[in-house]
This record gives sequence, structure tokens and C-alpha cells, in this order.
Amino acid sequence: MLKTHPESGMQQMICLATGFYPRHINMTLLRDGQTVPEERLITGEILPNGDGTYQQRKTLSLSAEERPERHNYTCTVTHTSLSNTFNITWAVAAFIKQKRSAGGARDKPRPSTAVRPRVRVMLKTHPESGAQQVSCLATGFYPRHINMTLLRDGQTVPEERLITGELLPNGDGTYQQRKTLSLSVEERKERNSYTCTVTHTSLSNKLDITWAVAAFIKRKRRSAGQQGYLQPVYRASPAKDDTSSSSSSF
Repeated sequence: MLKTHPESGMQQMICLATGFYPRHINMTLLRDGQTVPEERLITGEILPNGDGTYQQRKTLSLSAEERPERHNYTCTVTHTSLSNTFNITWAVAAFIKQKRSAGGARDKPRPSTAVRPRVRVMLKTHPESGAQQVSCLATGFYPRHINMTLLRDGQTVPEERLITGELLPNGDGTYQQRKTLSLSVEERKERNSYTCTVTHTSLSNKLDITWAVAAFIKRKRRSAGQQGYLQPVYRASPAKDDTSSSSSSF
């Protein structure tokens, strides 16, 4: 997909693979049949979707010289579930033509009813710098409108502190979105609890997922530094018509 910043006009070409299992996957981005060097790409971390599958993306920031040109971008994927290499090609020229003729509308399948979001809170640590981010990911929901709020120890984190990701399609008609907070050096030393609060038309009450940093550190010491995602402390407002709503969020 092509992402254009609404203010600066900067553009990024994104290759997103989602809904795969097991987690190992190989993704290569090509421009006009030529492999884009890895140093030009931002490779996102492999993230869980909440249903046992995974997602990953690779992003290419387009330079001012590249943007006016008419290139074809291909995302090549190999995975153990595929018998052959899977190629998806995005043509800039064709997209511009389609956008002018059809207003950019896309014909995608849509669920017939509202679909509840799966929500996860996770901590990401940069392996070299040690910088940390707390992310709230909601995925698999329909329709597309969703409200997400991140709280620290019960207090709302100001929106200006957060990086709000673009609302992205999953390919099955549902959507995903995330909010990310970069932790300062002082915040990393604190033992805070982070809660992602979600409201959506598919939910009769708000959905809260809490992640306790202190619990993560305690568990990490026990497991001698093994990497992985900590199951969040789950606190959900009970649904009026569904008392088992908590199980759908993992």
C-alpha cells in the first residue's frame, strides 16, 4: 500500500503480511523487478494478532526523486504454508489512474456484521539502544471506526505523546490500528501499569487490557531473559449480553 502524509506529502510504500502461522516469514520488496536494499527498508517486528497468527511489515520511504516516477513495487513472500513464492504487485501509475477515475474506491470484501477487536498491549525493547516502546494493538475489527486510549497507572497518556498508526486493512475486510508510546529514561525505571481502553460498535461495553511492567520484569528474571510477549493482565468491563468477552481478546 502507498501511504501519503497529509501535511508534508511524504510517501511510504508498505508491504504488510498478516494472518500467518508459524511466525517465520521471508519478505522482499522489489521495485521494477529489482530488489530494494534492506538498508533502505524499515522492517517491523513480527507481532501477534491475538488469534495465534502473526503480522509483519516492511516500509520504504520514497525520496523526492522517486515519488514522481512511475514504478511497480512487488512484495515477495515465502512461508512454510505456501508451496510457491507469493507475489503482490502495486503499480503507481495504475493507482493514480484508478484514483482519478473512481475516486480511489477499492472493492474489498466486508463482513456482514460487526466484528469485535482483538487487543494486545506489548513492550518492545530496541536490542542495541535499549530504547523502549509500549504499544497498543487492536486488530480484526469491523466497521473501521474505533476509539483507543492508552492509560498509565489509570491516567490518560496525552495524545501528543503517542504515535497513532494509520488505520490499515487486514485483507479479510477487517481493520487494525495501533498506538505507541516511547518511554523516557526516567519512565523506564518506573514500575508502571499500562492499560489500553477500546470502544467499538461491536462491544456493548469498553474493553480494557492492562500490561504490568513490574510483573514482566519479575517474569523475565525468572526465565533468564527469554524473549517473548507477556500475556497481559486482563481487565474487561463485562458485556451486557456476553460475559465471556475476555476470551476473544487474546
